Amino acid sequence: MSEHDEHLRELGTQLPWDRPDAARRDAVRSSLLVAAAEDNARPATRWYVIGGAFAAGALAAAAAVLLFVRADDRPAPVASAARIEASPAAQF
Repeated sequence: MSEHDEHLRELGTQLPWDRPDAARRDAVRSSLLVAAAEDNARPATRWYVIGGAFAAGALAAAAAVLLFVRADDRPAPVASAARIEASPAAQF
């Protein structure tokens, strides 16, 4: 442990600290329980937003796949039957 850490530890022991009385602890505990109950009573709207975003992404991915697959359904170009022959006077 460094000298700086020891100095901070020593200063920390000099800070005033009062343990809350039983009434204060009960009041804080009650307020936390009430707040937790209220949070559980509200519908989780953020999950609806996340679900909607997931569904929109899935639809966009499906549309992209369909466009890619549809582009490959076009028939392949027919090979030309034409034949090019050089004349005997051609210089190569």
